[in-house]
Amino acid sequence: MNRHIGLLLASGLLAACSSSTTLTDAGITFDASPPPDSGSGDAGLDSGPAASDIGTGCATDADCDGTCIDSLPGGYCSGTCSTDADCPSDSTCVTVGHGGQSLCFSNCDPAASERTCRAGYGCSSSFMIPGNVCFPGCTDNSDCPGTAECDPTGGFGGAGSCFDPSASIGDACTDDAQCQSGGFCLGEDFAGWPAGACIGFGCDPTAGTGCDADAVCIPGGGGGGGACVIACTAGSDCRGAYTCKASSEFPDRSFCQPACSSDSECSGGRVCNPALGTCDVAFDPTEYGQPCASVRGACQGGSCMSEFETGFPGSYCAYSGCDASAADDADGCPGTGVCIEAGGSTTCLAGCTSDSDCRAPDYACRPIDSARPERGKACVPSCGSDAACSNDGTGGGPVFSCNPGTGLCRPAFEAPAWASPACPRTTAPAAPASAKPPTVTPRGPARPWAVGSRARDPNRPAPRAARASTTEPAILRSAPAWSPA
Repeated sequence: MNRHIGLLLASGLLAACSSSTTLTDAGITFDASPPPDSGSGDAGLDSGPAASDIGTGCATDADCDGTCIDSLPGGYCSGTCSTDADCPSDSTCVTVGHGGQSLCFSNCDPAASERTCRAGYGCSSSFMIPGNVCFPGCTDNSDCPGTAECDPTGGFGGAGSCFDPSASIGDACTDDAQCQSGGFCLGEDFAGWPAGACIGFGCDPTAGTGCDADAVCIPGGGGGGGACVIACTAGSDCRGAYTCKASSEFPDRSFCQPACSSDSECSGGRVCNPALGTCDVAFDPTEYGQPCASVRGACQGGSCMSEFETGFPGSYCAYSGCDASAADDADGCPGTGVCIEAGGSTTCLAGCTSDSDCRAPDYACRPIDSARPERGKACVPSCGSDAACSNDGTGGGPVFSCNPGTGLCRPAFEAPAWASPACPRTTAPAAPASAKPPTVTPRGPARPWAVGSRARDPNRPAPRAARASTTEPAILRSAPAWSPA
């Protein structure tokens, strides 16, 4: 499977754009339907080329009659479109990108006796793609590196994928072509797994079926599916920098999980996070607490806690993996970070001594544990109005509102239809003179910051921050799911 298409399947991108755990839109994605019949293309963008150089290689737009998609292998000449009529007769209009932009892709014939796509590309043959067009993949073994072979109907859209016939799930890898047929390389640069690991998709995590005898199925395939990972019964069954642990959701399924202990077990300049066992880009402590969800390249080596997933106003850069039982100066957080624990996993937040150290006015400096002041203070959510929430409905997106009691931005509450428009007021009976005043528990951002795990769909991939030493790592990285207790 071509690396670009592998990333597309796993994250909705053709290329991962940063080492932050929140992936941003750096490539193009393919929708499963043709574009709507909406007339001419977007104003201001290149229109479809008059001559049919669709699908030829390129480096810049100057090499094409229309547009060069430089994120595809060797570049790909194309042009914007709204319908097939906007493309040359030998190409098809395919919707790409989260914004609904559409581009022309070269037509092909999967049943032709001679190849109809250039080297490094295959002819799609799937209902996921309208028509048969040339996508990154393979047509025959000549498209694959070394001794790898081509499965012409594999890969995204059936455009072909290269594989190693001698490879097995769990093998080290840097590219999908080094994995078994239908496999995917969970690379160190993409997921932090030391030296990478071959996995498979398409199993049923609830039933535990769909994997070979030497693998087990765990949640993480996306869309409620599962991922096949190498099974084990003891640490000796795993490669170096891995250890054998049971799945937290399915304790009867043990598999080899990342467990690096030193930077020497990582490559490409990445460093080991011993709390998670993963190899990541070195984290810059000056990123603590900064916005990251909409900032390209932000929070390198950290965990971007997006407002949509966590409620942290405007997103928040944190660092996953630390020792919540230790004092602040020994908790394993880079720089001045402060360790918090929730749901069995740990995360470092921005340390502080006063509110002026935090992103005003949406964050405030509060103790992590009032009973243990040595654990320090951290900048925590403290929104005071809806203006703090970045999810404001722009572009048809969701509308969040500030909850001053928790300091978080969450979807606006809508009372159910059966709810009474007003609650009747009643007069409470007088308390006897001997009664003690009720104990009042402080609420709101001013209280010591306690966090708990937010309920999530068990079929969704585990959150990135859940990759603590006591739980299995997330197959696909995403923001941690924190919420105040």
